[in-house]
Amino acid sequence: MVLSKQHRINRGEDFRRILRRGRRISNAAGVFVALPAERPRFGFIVSKAVGNAVERNRAKRLLRAAARSTLGQEIGAEVVVKASRDVLSYSVDELAGLLEEVARLATAR
Repeated sequence: MVLSKQHRINRGEDFRRILRRGRRISNAAGVFVALPAERPRFGFIVSKAVGNAVERNRAKRLLRAAARSTLGQEIGAEVVVKASRDVLSYSVDELAGLLEEVARLATAR
């Protein structure tokens, strides 16, 4: 199942704005950056440092599943995730918890 279009960040300028001005949490899974917004939106940066194409796609699927599971929560933030190689060792629930945590930080300003 895909993340609906209204919940995706696609434009480069949006990625740059969030990465420049957002609140961040870093851990072994990567860097999670969020800015307050009217509706939840998610963007993922998964570079070749994560692994080969199969591993990168698996990482993106994990992150999308985590983002979908947080949509039921009342998250008002745009979140960008710069994934590291260790993101593959996290479960969907753990990643969802990280997404919720960074979104709460962003909206607590």
